Amino acid sequence: MTSQFVSRLEEYGLINGTEASRLSPLVSSASRFKDQGDNTSLDKVTQFISDFRDELKEDDSENSLIETLNKAEEIIDNFDGSQSAETKADIKSVLAELNSFTKSDAAEELSEDDRESLNQLGLTLRIADRLNPSSVTSSRVNSYLSVVNRFA
Repeated sequence: MTSQFVSRLEEYGLINGTEASRLSPLVSSASRFKDQGDNTSLDKVTQFISDFRDELKEDDSENSLIETLNKAEEIIDNFDGSQSAETKADIKSVLAELNSFTKSDAAEELSEDDRESLNQLGLTLRIADRLNPSSVTSSRVNSYLSVVNRFA
């Protein structure tokens, strides 16, 4: 994703100014998730969740981010199921928790790759949050991530 791409989305009315400003910090981080081989962007996000959660458990099994990652994984696993109002609320809750963590001192201690991956997870959840609840599917989210990552 590039700043030009975000501007174009806003220009075409696909996103508003607030959404464009939220996506701007993600411009550089999305490039890490360009599709390579058979792995989709969503596959990479779920693999990151699994790997990062395992790392956190080894270092500090009481880390609050573990529960947030568990919730995010559950939401992503349910993309192909019906999205209820409760799931939409869960997405917003997980996004708030991720946002809070990424602004904390603990996030500064993470590697650049891990911070970028957390941003990509947030982007994935924001896409799901913006879609109509009945149209949140893995393939649809993958399509959006693929477009975003193609311009990264």
